[in-house]
Amino acid sequence: MKTMKDLSEAKIYTPSAPDTFRGSTMGQAYVKKIELTREEASAQGWHFRYKSRRRIRITRYTGSEKNITIPAVIDGCIVNEIGRRVFAGRKIVNVRIPGTVKKLMPECFAKCTVETAIFAEGVSILPERAFLDCNKLSGIHLPQSLRKIGKEAFMWCTGLKFIDIPSRCIDIGGRAFKLSGLEGFTLNGSMITMMYYRKEYNAYIDGSAFDHTPLTRMFDLVVLRDPCKKQHDILCVGYDAGLRFPKCNVRFLENSINGACELDLTRCNEVILPRNALDPSYSYGLNCCKLRLPLQPVVYDLPRAISSNFYGTNAYRWNGNQRDVTVSMPYASMGEHVIDSRALVSIYFKKLRSISGRPTEVFSPDCVQLHKVSWTEGEKLHCVYIPNSNVVDRCLHRRLLKAFTVHNDADGNGVFFDQKVIDDIFLNRDSEYKISKTERVLIAADVLRSTHRRRDDSTDMYIKFLRKNRNFVQLKMPLLTRMHKEYADFLTGIYRSLGIPLREDI
Repeated sequence: MKTMKDLSEAKIYTPSAPDTFRGSTMGQAYVKKIELTREEASAQGWHFRYKSRRRIRITRYTGSEKNITIPAVIDGCIVNEIGRRVFAGRKIVNVRIPGTVKKLMPECFAKCTVETAIFAEGVSILPERAFLDCNKLSGIHLPQSLRKIGKEAFMWCTGLKFIDIPSRCIDIGGRAFKLSGLEGFTLNGSMITMMYYRKEYNAYIDGSAFDHTPLTRMFDLVVLRDPCKKQHDILCVGYDAGLRFPKCNVRFLENSINGACELDLTRCNEVILPRNALDPSYSYGLNCCKLRLPLQPVVYDLPRAISSNFYGTNAYRWNGNQRDVTVSMPYASMGEHVIDSRALVSIYFKKLRSISGRPTEVFSPDCVQLHKVSWTEGEKLHCVYIPNSNVVDRCLHRRLLKAFTVHNDADGNGVFFDQKVIDDIFLNRDSEYKISKTERVLIAADVLRSTHRRRDDSTDMYIKFLRKNRNFVQLKMPLLTRMHKEYADFLTGIYRSLGIPLREDI
């Protein structure tokens, strides 16, 4: 049992503003502009390619110099790009990048021995895995022109203890500093403000950027700004943290919940929990996250990992294994494609609403095993079956999932099933995918054994289809018995009830 402590006793890290941590400064760095002739560049080990008459891309470096300043001009052409893996694995110590360089390609410095890197103003995007596994990197100066740090840019940089993030940088990708030695970083106040207007500024920080760093081992929470009594904006939850939150508002960012933590949020006034708040890396396995969510009328957008070991005592409960899930959130709302699981076979809903106020698709296209959906409507229990992707084409199953939505109505009933979607697919009204006769047989069987009915005559065409195609079903019966006995048994019973038993029953 994890030891729980109140938030007032927790260790909380708040990123400092520039110029306030360890005397760090974010002024512009000066890098000397070096001009080389074609022959001089080749002699020094620079390999390059002409992009145009006036632009050059560095493609490889084979020199022996350990303190490198990338040339700004070669053969009268501006060097404005460093290609993929140019310095990967090279034994260099210091590198300086001039302002003429506007673009870096992925893994340009990956797994090299660089210790310090200085950028002049020019680069706007630090690409994916730019300094991946540079375990000796201890100092880096990023330019004010930088607007994005790509995924895994500094992953495994164990020597990197602190970094100044430029004020114009409004995008930090997933796992950007994961497994690095990061103990602190600066974050400009304007970036924090932009996070609240993401659609307008497209500002984005992925919480997994700081996963498995000293920050998540030393602190219980990493928050965007100084926590006050009423609002907590959580950038990252410490690994193995056990916290009880007081009466306050809590907002989680994307992938902000990492590791085997346990959070008690039952006393919170408001919990904003996006469906991707849980890092999917920790969705499965024994070291799972646990959340206790409040039952007040709050807005939840359940995490993608609903069918994994991510669970809360009030959010939903297990029926014994990952294949069968019961969602029981009487006041909670659900967002689009909120349930995303390849293992899920059956699910039961109880009083759910749409997070957007309009009909919203519940299941993501990756729910390939889903076969049974149940929900309560007033006093009545409804159950709908659909063929899963083991028996029909995956594209067809994906279209069948579109029949299930949640919405808000006057009665508070949130689950809505549109039989017309199934009818249109069965009648091949959609030219996107023409279903086979065998698939139509399986759909007919599932419609007839479902308890939900749109109207009294909603099953007539399915019964007529099975009557008309009795001989075809008879031919397929040995295969159905061997591969899908569930359908074979039901179809046998249907034909008996219609008074036209299959030949093996005569």
